Amino acid sequence: MRGGYLARMFPRAFRVARIGGIAVRIDPTLILVALFVVWAFTGHFGEAHDLRAAVTMAVVGALLFFGSILFHELGHALEARHRGIEVRGITLFILGGVTEMDLEAESPADELVIAGIGPWLSLVAAAAFGLVATFAPTVGLPGTGAVADVAGAIGWVNFGLALFNLVPGAPLDGGRVLRALVWRVTGDRGRAVRISARAGQLVAVLLVVVAVRMILVSPAGAVNGLIWAAIGWFLWTAARNEIRRAEAEELLSGRTVADLAEAPGPVLPAATPLEQIAPTLARHPGREVFAVGDDDGVVGVLHLEDVMAMDPHDRGFRTTDDVMRPLDGLTFVTSETPLHDLIPALERDRMVAVRDGDRVVDVLTIREVGAALERLA
Repeated sequence: MRGGYLARMFPRAFRVARIGGIAVRIDPTLILVALFVVWAFTGHFGEAHDLRAAVTMAVVGALLFFGSILFHELGHALEARHRGIEVRGITLFILGGVTEMDLEAESPADELVIAGIGPWLSLVAAAAFGLVATFAPTVGLPGTGAVADVAGAIGWVNFGLALFNLVPGAPLDGGRVLRALVWRVTGDRGRAVRISARAGQLVAVLLVVVAVRMILVSPAGAVNGLIWAAIGWFLWTAARNEIRRAEAEELLSGRTVADLAEAPGPVLPAATPLEQIAPTLARHPGREVFAVGDDDGVVGVLHLEDVMAMDPHDRGFRTTDDVMRPLDGLTFVTSETPLHDLIPALERDRMVAVRDGDRVVDVLTIREVGAALERLA
């Protein structure tokens, strides 16, 4: 996923570790699935062990379960970084894990390898746990039976994780594999993204249908049905976002800051009494930020909220210079700056200054850019 997306999707996620320079975060929703996993494993292991042993095995199994998901995501993250893509972090949440990347793969081959490494590592983990489950009882030491049972269960979990992620529909790894193959055949990355995302939406619909059937056929299957319905909803939402991002990529491709507007926005004269700028403000309803400038260009930014927060009596003798905020700290762009570079700057700072040579000629806010992009679309 692109940079910044996880922050919006999981605003409550908190960092718990850093592995190889990659931040590992946990969303609070993971607590719910942790309790469910421990409960499910306790019931499973309780068939052959006493309650105390079953609970202990369930807790260990849950830790290995989440470790397996992290192992899977680390494969994606480290391979992406190996191929020159910055990785901001990994977030574990109620339905699994996601890796946040700043860039997309530059070639179908990179896309294929980054997507395929996760399921491959899950299969490796499944084989490793399977070997432990097979040979642990032959050691003859106390407790090896419990070790074998836990290893066997986690082995099957990793096998299932690999198979499910290979389903050909975005955002699953299989969807990214499909995207890489379509991209390689057609040479059109945008088309490949849309096809894999539509496939992901089809998978989501099928999961919801299966979930509804499970709930209707047997009340005992309601919990599992709700889980599959939640997974289907997540897949549908993520696939829809994939399509939206593809459309945004096509809209931004080849365009620069100069394509956003035919002329710079209004510039309020410096040292102007606030009571004299009312006509300019009235001509631009909905605009919240105005550039303040003189013959040398824009020198500051006036926020309408700062004016409205003043005592009405003060506005009679205060000027734009008194209220404006300095340009210090803003990101500077030019009319030739690609929109691909502008959008990340706006996501970070919410406002940028447009420079023409040595002069600042305009300021752009994320709201204005969004409106301009809607017009372009």
